Amino acid sequence: MVANPTEVDSSPLPSSKRSAPQSQPRRKRTWFGVLQDLYFYFLAYIFFAWLTIGPFFWTWHAAVYADGPKWVAQFYQPLAYLCELCPPLSWLVNEWVNYWIL
Repeated sequence: MVANPTEVDSSPLPSSKRSAPQSQPRRKRTWFGVLQDLYFYFLAYIFFAWLTIGPFFWTWHAAVYADGPKWVAQFYQPLAYLCELCPPLSWLVNEWVNYWIL
């Protein structure tokens, strides 16, 4: 039986060696892009710290004022500094903690 020519692979390279379609070249990173990414990561970190301080309040309290895990105190320290600098953020964090502990 003769194979149909449309079904026969006429490429001399094995199927795994064929080149994939070329994608666009990557853009160069700029300092503005790096700073923009750092700003985004910082905001995401602060939001995550704010979101988790409510359920972890007593663990944080034990870490700061008793002999608790010190990594917890260090994790929430930037949020504490921001609360000192920005009273509306301090109010928001206090309300969030009160929701969880009261």
